[in-house]
Amino acid sequence: MYRIAIITAVHSQAFIEKALNKAFPNIDFIYLSYSDTEDALKHYYQHKDYVNGMLFSGELTYYFVKQEISHFSLPVSYLELTQEDFYKTLLPLFNDHQLKLERTCIDFLNNDNDYMGLKDITEPGKFPYIFDDHLFNTLSPTIVDDVVNRHKELYDNGKIDLSITRFSNATKKLKALNIPTVFLFPSSKSIVKQMHTLIADIKGEKLLENQIAVGKLTFSANEPPEDLEIKQLHLHRLILEFAKMKGTSFFVQNNHDHFIIVTTYGELKLITNMLKHGELFDYLQKHADVTIKIGWGVGGSVEQAQKNADQAKNLQGISGPYIVSETDVYGPLRLAYTPEETDDSQLVHISNHHHISPHHLQRLLYTLEKLSTDHLTSEDLASHLGISTRSANRVLNKFVDQGLAKVKHQSVGRGRPQKVYVIDITKLQG
Repeated sequence: MYRIAIITAVHSQAFIEKALNKAFPNIDFIYLSYSDTEDALKHYYQHKDYVNGMLFSGELTYYFVKQEISHFSLPVSYLELTQEDFYKTLLPLFNDHQLKLERTCIDFLNNDNDYMGLKDITEPGKFPYIFDDHLFNTLSPTIVDDVVNRHKELYDNGKIDLSITRFSNATKKLKALNIPTVFLFPSSKSIVKQMHTLIADIKGEKLLENQIAVGKLTFSANEPPEDLEIKQLHLHRLILEFAKMKGTSFFVQNNHDHFIIVTTYGELKLITNMLKHGELFDYLQKHADVTIKIGWGVGGSVEQAQKNADQAKNLQGISGPYIVSETDVYGPLRLAYTPEETDDSQLVHISNHHHISPHHLQRLLYTLEKLSTDHLTSEDLASHLGISTRSANRVLNKFVDQGLAKVKHQSVGRGRPQKVYVIDITKLQG
């Protein structure tokens, strides 16, 4: 039986319980309610090691927690309001023509969700009030109060007659201010569907834990061949000592100028603190008198994992090792060891100049190389990196904001044109 934590706003818990408890009788759900984003962060830290997955009731809290910890250590998602849920609630509100769309504030419409398609069907001057995307890109513990204050300002200034919110903790505060408010929440059908997706992610993570992980470690030293052989034996012993110290098992193959280390993906996560720290590199750099480079690859076979390890080793610069899987690139792994000499790598230079994290740059470059194109959709990026389409949108929109990509709309059969991001390769190459 899986155990899944539901981190939910107080006013949303009843909706979620009603949808999930009957549909998933064999899942052990733990409901953890919060009154603010800091509460949600505490719930994550207190329960992450005791559950198989987590579901947040809303995206604001999900992104606040993700912003604070940078990388989830288990499958985590949030309840997303679908366009079907949105229009089922929105359209009846305006059927009697007494309410005007342009005199409402809909606080969750933004570039990441493509404004729920509303911009494409709304006449000029008829679009509702929305919030600046900046509010959601700089999440803070006061985000709910910031949302409420923005609604209040519009209402007090006579600009709106109705507030439409996705944030249940804001609903009670808005109604206490006598502001007419409609709270939107995913339907039971949508909640169940999204839970099925999370359970599939948990099952996939279980399978991934048993995938092969291969480390390729190269070394060099200005020594005569006979002395270098002694250092090589010492390095072999240090690798085995590290494995014993960590309580894990390595198969180590000692070749002429490099080592091949074979383990599982689950063990790799343990020795890298959930793919964040280069502890083996640190340990060897501290105790071995040779220059080391190491890359980790993950794959369904030893051959595929070794191929990814070669790619990861080639990525390593002064900043630390990388891990490459079939769908993602992790790195550079943090190091306690700092080389005496540092150089400002091309990746870091571009990162600093455009105010985009090296991690996001590396992920995008990896996907472009895999697809051999400079045209990407959010679905492309999501598929190759194993992230949600919403997260992929956030990454790509940062590139647009910094002038590293442009957006064009491309017709694909019937329906709305597809949003395509054209990446400026020349700027990424420095």
